[in-house]
Amino acid sequence: YRRRIHPLSRYPGPFWYSVSTIPAGISLLRGRYAFENKRLHDKYGKSLIRVSPNELSFNTAQAFQDIYGFQQGRRNTRKSLIHTGAVQLGSNINTVQYTIDDAEHSRQRRALSHSFSTTALMEQEPIIQEYATKFIENMREMARKGTEFNICDWFSYFTFDLIGDLSFGESFGCLDHGTILHEIEVFWY
Repeated sequence: YRRRIHPLSRYPGPFWYSVSTIPAGISLLRGRYAFENKRLHDKYGKSLIRVSPNELSFNTAQAFQDIYGFQQGRRNTRKSLIHTGAVQLGSNINTVQYTIDDAEHSRQRRALSHSFSTTALMEQEPIIQEYATKFIENMREMARKGTEFNICDWFSYFTFDLIGDLSFGESFGCLDHGTILHEIEVFWY
């Protein structure tokens, strides 16, 4: 039924993904779900693929906006079990990403909206530019010396320093020291 008659049977995807949730579940548990979906999109050459008996995966910006984008007066997208249980942060924690209550989500979104407005981003541009410049200078210096480095680590250093400055008024010094301070590591990881 799931492979030939099901309403989603006309969409491309691997056989086992179309008849069982086990392959997607394994991929999720291994932390590879997004990578596996990308691989499947590449393999099938489609922007829309079937990733489980009752799920489709889209990989276009327009689909993302249509499905997840905010539209005034429209209810929030229903969150999956990944949001409501599998990654439960705590019984009393309601973040804007994880709350399933529309009224609470709207309240939190309104409280945060100014921070992401064009005006706020323009005001923060000099701060962002300062850390981007420091990041690029570090990259150039290491390239000049032929030093090997992990680019992912350096993007983390950039992000921590920027968030530290925007949130607390000062950098954590990650870009200056080329490492994440122990206090941040304990908090973040």
